[in-house]
Amino acid sequence: MTAVATRHFLWRLTFLTLLIALGGCNDLPEGKPSESPDQTYSRYFAMVKAGRSFEQDKVFYSKARQAEVMEKVSARSNGDAESVTGLKNAYLRMTEHMSKCSELTLLEESIEGIKAHLIYDIKDLCENNYGTEGREVIEMINEDGWKIASNTTSWK
Repeated sequence: MTAVATRHFLWRLTFLTLLIALGGCNDLPEGKPSESPDQTYSRYFAMVKAGRSFEQDKVFYSKARQAEVMEKVSARSNGDAESVTGLKNAYLRMTEHMSKCSELTLLEESIEGIKAHLIYDIKDLCENNYGTEGREVIEMINEDGWKIASNTTSWK
């Protein structure tokens, strides 16, 4: 093999190795960096409907929101581990039930830098929640993938 052929071969090998390495970076557990905020939230909503653990749920939330929730849970449970578990399980059951009775339609998605704003129409399929129609506003932040920073639901 000539020196030119060897350099060309090594360049191709290096390039291929780089492509393989970069390709592996897309499989982050929190979601692919190329995912839109709506795709991330839709994946989260599907997981909620299917049932999930508290640990699976919290990876979809921003670090600040996780800290805020855990502070509130600790305050409401007075530090009692059994109460913490009870509150977490009640949250999981309630949100799973509500998601199974809800159909979301994206109305708006806007992204500015690392922040995203989503608005969904909600149709109550079970007609036993707070109303038959509602609106959900989701604020997200990109922390190595889109994370829920806040969400507000209102019923008509």
